[in-house]
Amino acid sequence: EYINSLLEILEANLSYVPSSTAKNEMADISLFDHMKLTAAVSSCIFAYLDSCKVTDYRQQLYMQGKAFCGEDAFLLLSMDISGIQDFIYTIVSKNALRTLRARSFYLEIMMEHIIDCLLEELHLSRANLIYSGGGHCYILIANTEKSKMVVEQYMKTLNQWLLDTFQISLYVAWGYAKCSANTLKNDPQGSYEQLFRTVSEMISKRKSHRYSAQDIKMLNTRKHDDYTRECKVCKRITKVNEQKICPVCSAIEGFSKNILNDAFFTVTLNESENALPLPGGYYLTSNNK
Repeated sequence: EYINSLLEILEANLSYVPSSTAKNEMADISLFDHMKLTAAVSSCIFAYLDSCKVTDYRQQLYMQGKAFCGEDAFLLLSMDISGIQDFIYTIVSKNALRTLRARSFYLEIMMEHIIDCLLEELHLSRANLIYSGGGHCYILIANTEKSKMVVEQYMKTLNQWLLDTFQISLYVAWGYAKCSANTLKNDPQGSYEQLFRTVSEMISKRKSHRYSAQDIKMLNTRKHDDYTRECKVCKRITKVNEQKICPVCSAIEGFSKNILNDAFFTVTLNESENALPLPGGYYLTSNNK
């Protein structure tokens, strides 16, 4: 239950402690990074062997360790949010800097929330998160049919939520590629680079084919309670308030007033004033208590 809290403690205390103190080795890898990656790889191997009904770990990983290093036991998963620039810079001149900051922060928290929810679905921790930033991330997961099914179902649900909430403004493209322990060690030479290239190509393909025929049909036949109103900020046709602003833009404007002063930001299931929607029925709120 507290594995992610443990990771934060380890990062705070061991990020500047070298993983090896041998004088003949370079002290360029921290003990925290070494422990984090060990946990990520181990959790993937456990899930992979469990799916293969393997119980004799000594035989599989020690006695036949060289052969196992060639098995595609891992998946490198990547997600990328499309539409970030347009979403962030869709602002009006009034309180432009404050609103710009709020939109950027909102997307950053949304990406972290998406990662946390997916890891929870996969029964993994943030140790498996290799990189996250700029609306992009890489996650190491097990190469199992269950993992693939969970990822595909979660991404389908996520993009449907984005479609319902922001229409076509935001979309999360994703892709994965199978790899072995040898690939992660760049054996043979160039295989590690090719791994990332394969994932990138899959993401690019999804970006160019965002929606299915069913999605497009739904967008063209969507009914609005008030089809004559357009949000003066994001230009989406939806419900607007007296200031002609949609609920999301209104919440962002209200949230921007507190982002500099409030000490805590909470992801909760309880909706409140100026709460920003997040996937899965969650909301982002701020407070000083």
